[in-house]
Amino acid sequence: QYQRRVHGEKIPNQLDVNTPDHVEYQPLVPSSRTLVTYTRVRRVSRLIWGNALQLLLVYMFEYMVQMAAAYVQPCSMKNSTNPVAKSDNFYIISQFCYQFGVLISRSSLGCLKIHRVSILTFLQFLNMIFWMVICKTKWFGETPLVYFLFPAMIFVGLLGGASYVNVFYLILDDDTVDVDDKDLAMNLAAFYTNTGIALGTILTLVFTHTMLRNDSCA
Repeated sequence: QYQRRVHGEKIPNQLDVNTPDHVEYQPLVPSSRTLVTYTRVRRVSRLIWGNALQLLLVYMFEYMVQMAAAYVQPCSMKNSTNPVAKSDNFYIISQFCYQFGVLISRSSLGCLKIHRVSILTFLQFLNMIFWMVICKTKWFGETPLVYFLFPAMIFVGLLGGASYVNVFYLILDDDTVDVDDKDLAMNLAAFYTNTGIALGTILTLVFTHTMLRNDSCA
């Protein structure tokens, strides 16, 4: 984009086939307040890192839960005649429950705002411990206890979605973050989210090739 300057006076851009020869075109220079620099990223990161870290941890924990859900049943349930408890169907239904919980909590901001998102992180950590234990022990892998895992997975989704929407709300509502920095702050928080997902995926690979290497029913 270019800005036209006629005799030293700025005029709006427009299509003009009869542009005189004395028109000088100069490139628009981004404002220093909106230019993304290392110094600006570091400054904004210091303002939001507390809440953004909660988002990273919550997503890391819940992606570990997703992995655990695939190993929670003994191999005998693969041939179960129960259409709900059968291994192949169980995982699909559990993922639906997770997404349902996310949908509800991400739609809840107008009704409930949570300022202490660290509570959500701690509860999600307990969720991860619970699912990691039962995926190794198979304590809840058979009927009727397996039915308890569906509302438990909804709870996982509720915590993840609530952390997501409340962290972004807190960043937007934070008076210490300048108005010109809000977009950058939101993008940095999204980066924390993706980092949590990546870490959860790496840990999933580690656990499936170590602690759970003999638990596959394939």
